[in-house]
Amino acid sequence: MTQYNILDFLKRNKGKKFDSKQIGKALNVNKHCINKSMRSLRKIGMVRSQNQSIKNKTNYTYYVYWV
Repeated sequence: MTQYNILDFLKRNKGKKFDSKQIGKALNVNKHCINKSMRSLRKIGMVRSQNQSIKNKTNYTYYVYWV
């Protein structure tokens, strides 16, 4: 269910990029559950991610690119 909710959220916010914390807050889901779902969605090509390094800490932003 979480993967569907994530895709729906990203489709409704097409053109915007979100990190896992922002997605989790919007969907009221734990950040770790979001990260697990996002890894699966990236593997099958449903979403893309972009690395952002801030103060030696890597943060990923996610977005839907096929809709």
